Amino acid sequence: MAEKLYIKAFSDADHATDPADRKSITGSVIKMNGAVVVFGTVKQKGVSKSTLSSEYIGMSDTTKLVLWRKIIIARIQGKKESDSECTSANPAWR
Repeated sequence: MAEKLYIKAFSDADHATDPADRKSITGSVIKMNGAVVVFGTVKQKGVSKSTLSSEYIGMSDTTKLVLWRKIIIARIQGKKESDSECTSANPAWR
């Protein structure tokens, strides 16, 4: 019997990183059963007014990536979606 798939994601945002446009950067790591399968950084589309806003946007974007992967994997396996967890580097979100 196949091992149950467990997805865990981490995200962090660096508020107003680019001095030219004041946009924040989001970093994300997605692990499946303990192995890193996705990692990277992306500039956020809009300008955040605070660190909290940029962290929230980063967590939202990372959660979208997790949900997309859960749906695709479930459809491939012909099963229900797997368990997952998303964690922010910001202690206020834990």
